[in-house]
Amino acid sequence: MNRRSFFAATTAVIGISLFGGWPRVFAASPTRAKPVPRLLPLSSSISHDTLKAYVGQGFKVYGGPGARYVLNLVLISIEDRYLGSETDEFSAHFRGPVSNPLDTGVYFFEHPSSGKFQLMLEPIGTSASGLDYRAIFNLLLD
Repeated sequence: MNRRSFFAATTAVIGISLFGGWPRVFAASPTRAKPVPRLLPLSSSISHDTLKAYVGQGFKVYGGPGARYVLNLVLISIEDRYLGSETDEFSAHFRGPVSNPLDTGVYFFEHPSSGKFQLMLEPIGTSASGLDYRAIFNLLLD
């Protein structure tokens, strides 16, 4: 082994041991995956921004005696926001089938990313796409 090959081999070994892997100069650059939007769990913290990330998503809704499965609702919009100095007020609009209307009341919601949580819903009207519901939020700011 000549001096040049010894120096190159020693440098590579030292680089691997000090930097935890093959030096980036020699390693192939990783392909960048498209970032997946992160949906925060609604079971621990509901806010305007976390709920807005779920627009277009479907939720299983449970209610009645024994909290039985009732139907699927889709979050269609977050509207009527008023951000004050102490409160954040907004409403969430959901859409469900006309065939199985819900009364005003508190229901359990479930989504694979959000976990389980409760909301009070009220029916607000019928559209061509289904029956619309609203949940009103008046949250105290920290």
